[in-house]
Parts: sequence; structure tokens; C-alpha cells
Amino acid sequence: MKHFSKAIFLFLLTATVYAAQDPATQGRDALKRKAYDDAVSVLSTAFKASSRNAEICYLLGEAYSQKANYDSAEYFLNRSLDLNDEYTPAYISIFPVLAKKNAWDKLNKRFLTATKYDKKNPAIPYALGMIYLEVDSLDKAILNFSRARDLDEKYVDTYIGLAEAYARQNVGAMAIANYQKAIEVAPKDPSVHYRLGKSFYKNRQYSESAKEFQEAINLDPKNDAVIYELADLYYRAKLYKEAAKFFEKYVALKPDNAVATDHYAKSMYNSKQYKDAVPVLEVAIKKNPKVFDLKPMLAHSLYVAKEHKRSADLYQSLPPDSLSLEDFIRVGRSSMILKDTVSAIAAFEKAGSLDTASAEVSGDLAAIFMAKKNMRKAVTYYMRKLKSEPENKSAVYYGAFCYSVLEKFDSAKTLYKRFVELVPQSVQGHMSLAQAYANQDSLSMTKKVYAQTLSLIDSLAEADTLAAAKKDEKYGPQYISVYRTLGVMYYQEKDYPAAIASILKALTYEPKKKDENLHLFLAQMYNVARSSKTLSTDEAVAYRDKAVAEYSVVLQINPKNATALKERKQIVDK
Repeated sequence: MKHFSKAIFLFLLTATVYAAQDPATQGRDALKRKAYDDAVSVLSTAFKASSRNAEICYLLGEAYSQKANYDSAEYFLNRSLDLNDEYTPAYISIFPVLAKKNAWDKLNKRFLTATKYDKKNPAIPYALGMIYLEVDSLDKAILNFSRARDLDEKYVDTYIGLAEAYARQNVGAMAIANYQKAIEVAPKDPSVHYRLGKSFYKNRQYSESAKEFQEAINLDPKNDAVIYELADLYYRAKLYKEAAKFFEKYVALKPDNAVATDHYAKSMYNSKQYKDAVPVLEVAIKKNPKVFDLKPMLAHSLYVAKEHKRSADLYQSLPPDSLSLEDFIRVGRSSMILKDTVSAIAAFEKAGSLDTASAEVSGDLAAIFMAKKNMRKAVTYYMRKLKSEPENKSAVYYGAFCYSVLEKFDSAKTLYKRFVELVPQSVQGHMSLAQAYANQDSLSMTKKVYAQTLSLIDSLAEADTLAAAKKDEKYGPQYISVYRTLGVMYYQEKDYPAAIASILKALTYEPKKKDENLHLFLAQMYNVARSSKTLSTDEAVAYRDKAVAEYSVVLQINPKNATALKERKQIVDK
């Protein structure tokens, strides 16, 4: 009955004019402070001095009522009404006292008398409605709240009373309608918005509930109860980003609430605010050291925040059977970054035991073994990855590369072909495929693929919107690489003119003449070509002069190039 007593009593206090220092004022102040013993003391003294003061009797009766001394309360409230049978505050105050004493006949008589003297006062039927609401006599409560409303449509408490009565009857729509009417009357009252929000929530109208909670917070930003309700609403709805925002506000007001801190931390984590979640999770773990599920969250958040040492250490401190596949993968990747390959391999192998088909784990293990130049194990994991992801471009390419290093050229060629099918615009893919053919001495196929590569570079360059200089800078190295490789092939076939032509073609894409090795290669081709028996004397001399000229270019780039110095000297000295 405390809600009734406080609401009615505050109403009555504002309706009475009193002098600042008189006993009634002192008693009223003590009641406001809920210092009921003080109120009884000062008002009892005042009563002895003025036993026929209706107001003193009323206040003393109210003080005893708050102390649950209902016999004394009834005595002094009756005395107040004996002194002034039109004193409405005493009638309103005696209603709950008589209800507590189960004196319903007396209560009804007092009610009828009160309404006889003060017919238009909505506080009287409202007070009786609150009595019936307290004892769950809901139809009678609604009847009296409705009477109060009819007497004064601006009396906001009647709508709240009606709403609460309908809510207890599970008539959600009527409860909501009355709270909405209360808001029309008192739009700036945060408590009404809060109650409406609760009613919407009970009726599963969560969006509307959130709006009303938010409005209550706007009107009273430090009302921790409403802030918690809204945070919890979002949390239950798994709207974790919004939940985190309001839990943050709540824990700023109530930092000792361990449950709220726990939910705040989990909301930050579940909304993927990993970096910002780290300090919140740390506080939550400190407050809830036995809550195990926060620690993997912290380890994951530390991983995302790139605090790999702390992340790996925390994961490794947890029971292994509590970790998920993703947890072991994070431990592995953190260990790789920390250059602890032993721990990385152990973590990835544990992850692989949890999911033998995990392409992610296979890819990471393949990368580790490739970095360790263990191509045999690397290609094993690349092929395992391709079973799960047959079109994974990276696995196809690097699997082919591993096979090339292992000199399993048929397997390498097969994978490079697949890569070119997957990425037909990859110049590197075509060049690697050509090299795979070259490794098998399939020179005709090698030339064919290199011709396709040149056509691809031509088409890419033509379609590119870059300026000419930028195009040369972008595509020149690709042309040089292809023509250089073709030059080596022609040299192997002893087709020196073709080798020279390829190198000259490459040099057209190297205008700065700084490629020492390319010019040395050309000089050597001129030097070798001049010995051909099919050349005339003049042709041989021309090749000799060109060889000397190219060696000179090499020495301009690098005066200490030993090969150029030696081979040019051999030509000149003859």
C-alpha cells in the first residue's frame, strides 16, 4: 500500500498552507523524509499542546499508518474527522487503515460521507480505487478509477490506476490505452513513459516499449532503473550494439552491479566491438571471476586488437576441450605472428582434429610449411584444402608452385592449367604454366603459352586507361620477363638470332638502360652468335662489335661486373 500512501499524501501536502516553524510543518517534513519515528514524536508533542487541531490529528494518524500501527492511526484519523467532518485528507488517509483492519463496512461509510461533503474531488474515488487495486478487487478498482476520471479528465493518476488494473486482468490493449492517455495529460512525466514501456513489453510490442523507455530516459537521464530495463530489452532481443550503449550508461551509475557489467561486456563482444570490449571484459572478469565464458571472449577480443601474446597466453591457459575450432585457429595465427611455429603447428593440428575437412586450417598449415620450405608437407595441406575448396585460387597456385619445387612437373602443370582457367587474366599464371612446360622440355607448348601471355598483356594494356608512361611502367616488366625467358629458350635451342631478337624486344620496354643482367645476356648472345659458321666475315665482325658495345653498356651500369670485364677482354685481346 506504499504506492497509495505516498501518492495521496504528497497530493494532500501540496494542498495545505502552513507556517514555516509550526509543529504541523515539522511533522509534515518528517513524513516527507520517511522519518516516521520523528514524525510521531513531534506530532505527539503538538497534539498534547493542541488536541483539538484536526490537521495535527490527521498528520499523527498518517505517521502511525506508515509505521503500520493501524489502531493508533485509526484513532487519530477518527479524531481528526470528529473535529472536522469535512476534512478530505483525513478521509483519504483512513481508507487504507480500515482496509488493513478488514473493516470494509466502516470504510464504505467513510467513503460515502467523504463524497457527500466533497462530491467533485477525484482524489476520493481514486483513493478507494487504490485500496481495491491493492487487494486485487480489480472490477471495483476500475469502477472507482473511472469515477475519478469522470470527475476530472486531467487527473493523471486515474489513468495510471486504470492501466494497472487492466494490466492485472491481462487486458493489455486497455492498459496501454490508459497509459497513453496519462501521457497526453502529463507528457513530461518520465514515470508514465516508463510504465507504458513496461506495458508494451508485456504485450510483446518491443519496438514501442523501447521508444517509451528511451523517452523516460530523455526526461530523466539518471534513472538507472529505466536505463537497465532498456538495456535488458535490447539484450534479450539480441540487439547487442544498442544494449551495450545503455549498459554503459547504467554501469556508470551503478558500477558495482556485477550482472549488468557481465551483460555489458557480452553485449560489446556480441556486437563485434572487439577492441573496445577488451577493458569491459577485463572489468567483468574481475567482478565475476567464476564466469568462465567471458575468458574466451576476452582472448578473441585481444586477438582482434592484435595483442597476440596476451591472446595466445589466455587461450592456452583455458582447458583445451573448452576451445572451439575458431579458438585454435586464432591461437595458431597468433603464434605465427609471434614466430612460434611449434605452437602454431600444434594449434592448427588440434583445430584439424576438430574438423578434418577445414579448408581454413589446411591453408594455414600449408602456409607454415611453405615458409619453412617443407614443400612436401605444404603441398599435402594445399591438396587437402582443395578437396574442400576446389576453386580456391591461392591453394591452386601455391600447390602448383610446391609441385614445381618438388619437380613433380605433371602435377604442377595440371594445377597451373586450373589456375589459368580460374584467373584467365593472370599474367603470372600464364607465365608459371609456360615455365611448367619448359621444365618438361615441351618447348613448342612453352612458346605457345608465352605467345598467349604476350597477347594477354597486349589486351590488358590496350584496355587500360592509364597514360602511356604509366602503362609502360605497369606492363613493361611483364613484357621484359616474357621476352627474357623466350630468349633463354632460343639460346637453349641454339637459335641465337631468335634469342637476340627476343632480348632486343625486351630492351624496348627498358628505356633507362639500367637492367645490367639483360644487357649482359644480350652481349653474351652477340658473342656466341659471332662464332656461327653460317655467318659471313662481315656478319661475324658486326656481331663482335655489338657484343663489345653491349659489354660496355653493362660496365657503364656496373664498372665492377667481373663477367663483362672478362668476356669483353677476351674479345678485344684476340
